[in-house]
Amino acid sequence: MHQFSYMLPPLLGCLVGYITNSLAVKMLFHPYRSIRIWKFHVPFTPGMIPKRQKELSTAMGKMVQGHLLTKEAIQKRLLSPDVKSAVIAEISSGVFTAIQGKTIYDTAEAVSGAPEAERLKEHLAGWISERILLECHQVDFHQVLAREVKPFLDNNLGGIAALFVNDKTIDLLTRAAADRIMDALSSDGKRFLQPLVKTEIDDLLSLPVDDALVQAGMSQDKFLLLLGRIYDRGVQQNLDEVIAAIDMAAIVENKVAEMNVRELEQLVTSIMKRELRGIVNLGGLIGLVLGGLSLLF
Repeated sequence: MHQFSYMLPPLLGCLVGYITNSLAVKMLFHPYRSIRIWKFHVPFTPGMIPKRQKELSTAMGKMVQGHLLTKEAIQKRLLSPDVKSAVIAEISSGVFTAIQGKTIYDTAEAVSGAPEAERLKEHLAGWISERILLECHQVDFHQVLAREVKPFLDNNLGGIAALFVNDKTIDLLTRAAADRIMDALSSDGKRFLQPLVKTEIDDLLSLPVDDALVQAGMSQDKFLLLLGRIYDRGVQQNLDEVIAAIDMAAIVENKVAEMNVRELEQLVTSIMKRELRGIVNLGGLIGLVLGGLSLLF
C-alpha cells in the first residue's frame, strides 16, 4: 500500500495529461454546432475548426496558390519530359487520326465550317492575286522586253527588214509594249489572274493532308519537334493567364468552405493521424513526468 502511494501521483498525472490532450484534440472539431442552454451560449462551441471554417478555407486557398501550386512548380511539372512527351503524343495521335484520309479542304471545313472555309478560300485567292500583281508592278517590263527582243530580232530578221529595225525602233516598240502590259495588269489583271489562282488553290486543297505534309517536308518526327516547340512556348508565355483564369485559390477556398464538417474532420485526421496521436500521448508522458517530480517536493 505504501509503494502504491508513490505510484499514484505519476499515474494520475499521466491519466490527466492524456485525457486533457485527448479532449483538446477532440475540441478542434467537436461539437460541430453551437450549443445553447436557454439563452446562454455554451463556451467553446462549436469546435475551433467548424467555428473558423471560412477563415480556414481562405487561408488554405492562399497557401495552395502561394506556396504549393505556384507558377514555377506548375511550369516545372508541365515542362518535365514525362508530362511533355505524354501531352505531345496525345495531340499528335489525335491530329494524325483526324486528318487520316482527309483533304486539306475537308480539314479546313471540319475546323471552321463550310461557309467559313469557302470565304477563306475566296479571300486567299484574292490576296494571292493582289500579291502577284503588286510584284508585277515592281518589274521593269521595258528593260525585260528590250533585253529579250533585240537578240531575237537580230537572229531572225535579215535582209532589207534588218535595215529598218534599229535600236531606237526596238526601244519604242518595247516601251509601248511595256506600257500596254502595265495598263492591262492595272485594269484587268485581277479579273484574269484570280480564276487561275483559284484553280491552283482548288488543286492544292484537294490534296490529302498527310500527302501535303510529306510534300512540304513535314515528317512525323518534324511535326513532333514543332509541337514540342509550340508546347514549350505556350507554357512559358501563357501560364500566367491560365492560372489567373483558373483561380486555384478560389477553387480551394470554395471547396473547403462547402465541405461538411465531418468530412473536413476526416480529411484532417487522415493526414495528421500520427501527429494528433502523438500530441495525446505527449500529454500522458508530460503528466507522468510531472507526477513523478511531485514526489521529490
